[in-house]
Amino acid sequence: MLLEYQTLRDGLIAQLRTTLAADQRFVAGWLVGSFGRNAADAVSDLDLMLIVAEAASAQLCAKPAINRASTTPERAALFTTFGPIATLYEAHQNAPAGGTQSFVCYQGTGLIVDWTLVPADKALRPVDALILFEHEPIAVATAQQAEPNPIELIKERVAFFWMMSTVTIKYLIRRDHVFVTTWLEELQRIVLDVERLSEKRPWSYQHGSRSQFATTTHAQKQAMQHLIAAMVQLTSPLAELTPAPLPELERLLALVNAEDLNL
Repeated sequence: MLLEYQTLRDGLIAQLRTTLAADQRFVAGWLVGSFGRNAADAVSDLDLMLIVAEAASAQLCAKPAINRASTTPERAALFTTFGPIATLYEAHQNAPAGGTQSFVCYQGTGLIVDWTLVPADKALRPVDALILFEHEPIAVATAQQAEPNPIELIKERVAFFWMMSTVTIKYLIRRDHVFVTTWLEELQRIVLDVERLSEKRPWSYQHGSRSQFATTTHAQKQAMQHLIAAMVQLTSPLAELTPAPLPELERLLALVNAEDLNL
């Protein structure tokens, strides 16, 4: 079944390339996201970016609302060229300037296409893009630069980490394992982000989860302790930071009564 899904998706890519390249409304079409990074797997969505010619951009890039569960007649006609729609959601704040973004899941196949439409006069090809077609050259966006003033970013990330650590431990005491699992992942991402900022490395996309799945109270408590220790080790050389609230965190962790642990 997985192979069948991948085959259907690859067939849709071929159909998109052929059909859209022949449509005079579009100057260029690229796959970005996991396909652009050459990191797609069998179930990766299609993140499709289409560059709309000036004559068609007013209609195809119209935004009656920023978020909604419907689209314009012009975009609906475009999307349904490739099959009936099972579900659609538009979130145009995720699109480049002047553009639109529409999530479409196709009926019967479950294939997903994130359609991003951008007027040609505002278009820049992302650094990581798989070109489906390009009728005229489009300037390539510059590579993302390292964030300015990294110490201020580190301060914010570390303060947020300590705040959410206290909140997460409270939910650990309450045995709300779903909440704790979610935030162990987020806290791990913050640790890695602080590490990146400390080393002055630019942001880069990483696929998948960063933490190990912990299923019991005992394992979640250990994971929380490991994250706290990792953040302390990262930030202790930075004199600009407020000291970690270790006594308070240890007091909260002590409330996770060892006698009641679900081992």
